[in-house]
Amino acid sequence: MSEQHAENVVDWGRAAVRISAIVRVGLVRGLIIYALASASASGTQAANDMRPSGMPDACSLVPSDEVQKIVGRRFYAEQDRTALSAGSACTYDGGTAQVIVFSGPNSEQNFSELLRSYGKQNEQKHALAGLEEGAYVMYPRPRDRHEDTIVLLVAKAAQHTIGITVATADGKPAETAQPAAVAIAKAVLARLR
Repeated sequence: MSEQHAENVVDWGRAAVRISAIVRVGLVRGLIIYALASASASGTQAANDMRPSGMPDACSLVPSDEVQKIVGRRFYAEQDRTALSAGSACTYDGGTAQVIVFSGPNSEQNFSELLRSYGKQNEQKHALAGLEEGAYVMYPRPRDRHEDTIVLLVAKAAQHTIGITVATADGKPAETAQPAAVAIAKAVLARLR
C-alpha cells in the first residue's frame, strides 16, 4: 500500500479516522476504530461528550502527564477521547498507551466482544496477581511488521471492566511493557473505587 493511499482519510459519520493508523498498528490503535463504531450513531462531538450516568471518562481517570511518566516516553500527540455506548476510551500519544473502560452489568461481555472483533479472543491469557481477582494480561501477536507489539491488561472493578494497552519500544518483547500497564491499571482502579 502506498504512503499516499495510507494517508487518505475516511469519514465515518463526522468522526475522521486516518487509515494510516489502521495500517501502521493493530490492536492498540485499532481499538479506537472499534470505539468509534460503538459510539453513538450520530458521530457528533456532542455524542462523544455524553455518557450515561455513572460511566467514567477514561481520559479523566489518568491524565496524560501521569501516563507519560509511567511509560517513560515523551508524548507528542494529544490524548484522544472516545465515548463508547457502554463506556469510554482514551488513547495517549497516538497509541503508545490506551485506557478502555466498559461500565455496567455487561462490561465483561462488552470487553470480550471487543477481543472477538479483533480475532484476539483465543490469545493466551496470563493470570495477574496483585490486582483485582481475575485480572489477566495478554501479549497479542502483531499480524505484520506494521503493527505495534503491545501488552493488554484486563481487570474488573465493581461494574467496570478496564483494558490497558501499552506499546513496547521498537523491537522489545511485549512483556517489557507489562510493568507500565500494571501501574496505569492501578491508577485507574484506584480512581474507579
